[in-house]
Amino acid sequence: MARSKYTVIIMRDDADVKRFKAGPALLRFACYLVSALVLAAAGGVFGAYRLWQANAAVVEEKRALELRLAGVNIKLERLQNIERILVSNDPSELKTLLATIAPETQSKNADKTQAKDAPKDTPKDASKDADAPPAEADKAPPAKSPFDGIPRVDLNMVVVENISTRFDAKGLTFGFGLKNVDPKSTISGNVSLALITQSGQLVDVSAKEELGYKIQLFKQMTANIVYPPSLAKTDVVGLRLTISSSGKVIFSDVYAFSQN
Repeated sequence: MARSKYTVIIMRDDADVKRFKAGPALLRFACYLVSALVLAAAGGVFGAYRLWQANAAVVEEKRALELRLAGVNIKLERLQNIERILVSNDPSELKTLLATIAPETQSKNADKTQAKDAPKDTPKDASKDADAPPAEADKAPPAKSPFDGIPRVDLNMVVVENISTRFDAKGLTFGFGLKNVDPKSTISGNVSLALITQSGQLVDVSAKEELGYKIQLFKQMTANIVYPPSLAKTDVVGLRLTISSSGKVIFSDVYAFSQN
């Protein structure tokens, strides 16, 4: 008995009729081939998805390592600045360094002491305070601060930290750390200072040092300011720090201080 075959007829309107004969084995081979191609395509898609997931994890890990490396570089640069100050043995820079470290330690100790000594109000005391009449002092309008009306600017391009102030007979020494928010790029510009009087007046002053900067990570800066002859020492209540880059103000804030 002859093997059975299948006949495939293809008919088109603009062409002759075509006929193909194929045995069962050939048809089975074609089905197996199509199934294998589908499975291979599915396997390729699955493999590509797994590779994409692995690549995304590596990119995220790389970003975390870059941030960690940037933080380590900032700490290293600070330690190098401290080492340079200690090696130079400059009295003014040593005092500025000690003044920068001391406020941080004092603030931490003060926070711990306040948290430990804070009284706990009982419900009875709370009810008494709620029923007590408002003090007459609260009715008086608050005194106007000399810092009112002075605009603040922060474009989140730099961070000012480690503020320290030291006074002498002729003026003051103002120290601060300047940190670049984006360590992948270098930022440069100028720093300007202005003294704030009790009446809220701004008096522009210049430091003995050149207050230009060009940083990628962190830079500790010190400004020695001499009071203008027309300004009394007791009339100074604060200082305005303005940082500009490419002719644009990127940071401006005021800092109050006491000369007692």
